[in-house]
Amino acid sequence: MSTTSFASPAAGAVRQRRHSAEFKARVLAQCQGAGVSVAAVARQHGIGASQVYKWRQDAQARAAGGFVALPMPALAPESSHQPASHIEVELQRAGVVLKVRWPVGAAADCALWLREVLA
Repeated sequence: MSTTSFASPAAGAVRQRRHSAEFKARVLAQCQGAGVSVAAVARQHGIGASQVYKWRQDAQARAAGGFVALPMPALAPESSHQPASHIEVELQRAGVVLKVRWPVGAAADCALWLREVLA
């Protein structure tokens, strides 16, 4: 089932159709077959292929619980440098620059110290 509504004439009389969930499911099911043309199925029902693709995208997002997989950039190749052995902090206040090097193994102590200094 579908319904059609029209916007006001001042808005340019844009036609907007609303289709039931059953209708959408039926159209999407018809598109599932191997070699089936989404455009042909859409044409049979008097809708645009882009609308069917949007319904399919929405259905996949719902099936994934709202999760949408995004492409991740390729990881950088392993570099030959060693991991940092120190945390370096530079603070600037009232024209004074304070530079501190703290061992990575004592990062929790560094965080406590920074919290006190910056409070």
